Amino acid sequence: MPFQPPSGLKAALHAGETKFGMWVNSSSVQVAEISALAGFDFLVADLEHGHFVDVASAAEIVRAGAIAQVPVIVRVPGLQADTIGAVLDQGALGICVPHIRNAEEAAQAVAYARYAPDGVRAMSPFVRAAGYSYEAWDTYWREANDEVLVIALIEDLVGVENVDEIAGVPGIDVIWVGPGDLSQDAGVPFQLDHPIVAEAVAKGLAGAKRHGRIAMMTTAQSPTLDEEARSAQLRDFVEQGYRMITWPDMTTYAAAASELLRVARDAAMPRPAGRAAG
Repeated sequence: MPFQPPSGLKAALHAGETKFGMWVNSSSVQVAEISALAGFDFLVADLEHGHFVDVASAAEIVRAGAIAQVPVIVRVPGLQADTIGAVLDQGALGICVPHIRNAEEAAQAVAYARYAPDGVRAMSPFVRAAGYSYEAWDTYWREANDEVLVIALIEDLVGVENVDEIAGVPGIDVIWVGPGDLSQDAGVPFQLDHPIVAEAVAKGLAGAKRHGRIAMMTTAQSPTLDEEARSAQLRDFVEQGYRMITWPDMTTYAAAASELLRVARDAAMPRPAGRAAG
């Protein structure tokens, strides 16, 4: 059998389940392990903006996820067949391709992630995902074509305009409209609540729904938000129809550290005189 078995993530998402993931923006295997063992449904290794994350460290992040049986998706730097093939060979369950602007680019991303006859992914049985053996090859390549997730990350206004044709490409599983880069392209840098950005994100979500694609969203939990506000934010995402919701590791763990320190300092504050302990 293949070294990297099907995870069930893709089927669960297409069945309407909501899954939560953690971005691994550093090359730290320990951060990946902590995130996987915390119970996240998937991890995303970031080769585009991650700190010293490359194909080699992504392979280690995949192994770290495997310890807790948590699948790993890799955001590749761009529409590059060699990088896409390399991370999938290491056992990544999917790819996220940034700056998809039209149907042709979406179709190319799908082709790079699939073996013939469904695509043009280069084959080798002597890779981690296939168990380093030709004996499992016939099973592996068929399962890989079925199980690998392809995420189209739309970050440009032209991509938003083309969201219906992008979402309509066979083999595209997930649509994610990235508000950060989109705000830059729209001339309103990091004004994520700006009407232009909000309208584009809503248009992406609607396009994903029309074509039966999974909608993805990433968010950062601020330490200034209380638990009720954080829960309300997440409920809103789920009610809108997002089925893949992720957090970046650095801001998430920094927020947790900030909250821990706040509570500790509050506990260390002198109490009013005469106040009973206990």
